[in-house]
Amino acid sequence: MKLISVCVITVAISLSSCGSSLPTVKPRTCDKIEVGPGTEDMVLDTISGSGPRLIISSHDRRNWATTGDVYELNLETQKVSKMTRVGEPAGLEFRPQDLDIVKTESGKILLYVGIHDNQLEGAYHAVLVYSVDRSNLVFQQIIEDPILTSPNGIRAFPDETFYVAIDREDRSSKATLLFNLKKGSIYFYGKDKKFHLASPEKISYANSIDVDGERLFLSASGESKIYSFKREADGNLTDKQVFAAVKADNVWINDGYIYTQTHPSTFKIFRHLKSKDNLAPSVVSRIGLKDKTQQYIYVDDGSFFGAASSAFKYKSKIYMGQIADSDILKCDASDL
Repeated sequence: MKLISVCVITVAISLSSCGSSLPTVKPRTCDKIEVGPGTEDMVLDTISGSGPRLIISSHDRRNWATTGDVYELNLETQKVSKMTRVGEPAGLEFRPQDLDIVKTESGKILLYVGIHDNQLEGAYHAVLVYSVDRSNLVFQQIIEDPILTSPNGIRAFPDETFYVAIDREDRSSKATLLFNLKKGSIYFYGKDKKFHLASPEKISYANSIDVDGERLFLSASGESKIYSFKREADGNLTDKQVFAAVKADNVWINDGYIYTQTHPSTFKIFRHLKSKDNLAPSVVSRIGLKDKTQQYIYVDDGSFFGAASSAFKYKSKIYMGQIADSDILKCDASDL
């Protein structure tokens, strides 16, 4: 583990030729914690008995064919370690993206992990399920289905059902991303062990999912919106509403807020995935569930911590992951 202490001061910086700029926020004292390449997604584990900790998805997205890992970051000691995966079927290639952890009705702790093909635009994708035993992930099952064309956000429940966001129908289609085509969907994996289309409406880049009571929140990155739906007993989603006009990546609900990250320039994200020398901004904020007021928490032009993709608050600290590089950023958040 490597810690680098810094006080980050953010200023408004030009994002593109059209003159848009980053918001300005007050400085925060932050530490970088080295983990593994592509700390794109993580979950807060306070239920397994081995926490409090972050369980972190890691995959080198600049070298897509390489396989990835899952790490844990103990939030009391700040110790980072690689979790051991056991019992996987022979030949399984592990390129993780989204994660969710849940305590089932029978008391098991399960980790759901979306994985991808050995090519960025490949066709094979699946959801893996592991039981969590301290720092071991014990393989339980692999869920495969033709609808898993590009799984992104996953939200699991104690009855072992889950929602999955499919960000697009065909990962090889560049037009889908360039023109923000509505090719994404949300599916519900029910007690019958089958996927069911949860909402009939197509979405442009259905991304991350979280739930607050009867409402499900989805970041539709291609539409620059966060949607809210009513969850029905059968898993169907109704009463679709625009919660916020934000180009959000991952969303996480805590203490009456949605914590999220935005990528002001898709072009800069694409260039950043080619080389770490190409900077991409980080913009992390939270939005009140009741008043919908957006408060910016951390803003960086990418020169210190680029392309933030996830954020979790624990006690007086906020932890952020990033799309391509190898760090978690821990910042003081005692004012939040």
